[in-house]
Amino acid sequence: MIDFDFRHLDLYISTSPEQRQQICAVLKQRHVRKGHTLMLDQDDLIYIHEGLLVIINNDSDAIEHFIAEHDIAIYPARHSPYALQALEDSSIYYIKHDDVVHVLNKSNNLNLIRAYHKMLLYWAYQRLARTELLLLPAREAKEMFYKRYKHIALRLQSKSIASYLHMDPSYFSKL
Repeated sequence: MIDFDFRHLDLYISTSPEQRQQICAVLKQRHVRKGHTLMLDQDDLIYIHEGLLVIINNDSDAIEHFIAEHDIAIYPARHSPYALQALEDSSIYYIKHDDVVHVLNKSNNLNLIRAYHKMLLYWAYQRLARTELLLLPAREAKEMFYKRYKHIALRLQSKSIASYLHMDPSYFSKL
């Protein structure tokens, strides 16, 4: 059983010692080296402990999303064009989707179930936030990106940010 530090999770939900034990019993840890692709199963729940991952659309090679430490991700469907790749050496925790469902079914804590739904909404809102950026004029999108993602912006190459914003890297650097 993994010994997980729940301090970050405690900011969002409260869990009983029994629920923490149930979560730790199904929690797995993995290290992903820079440049490597993370391989999990569809809908597995991921928590980035350290490092930086990116969701790449393999059909277009475009960056779709950045996921930094203390953030969550849901592993894409097996036949989707998306892959998760480490931009830095990263440490993640993950729970298989079936185990998430099992823990939620065993829980009589509505707060835990609500928290899971909030987390799913948070993931969806992250995608909407990107769409909002893509609707802005290029200069405004770049400025907003640096404001919104200041915690990771300096760790990224300009070409990665340009890809995320659907801009040509040379045009991006001239803005």
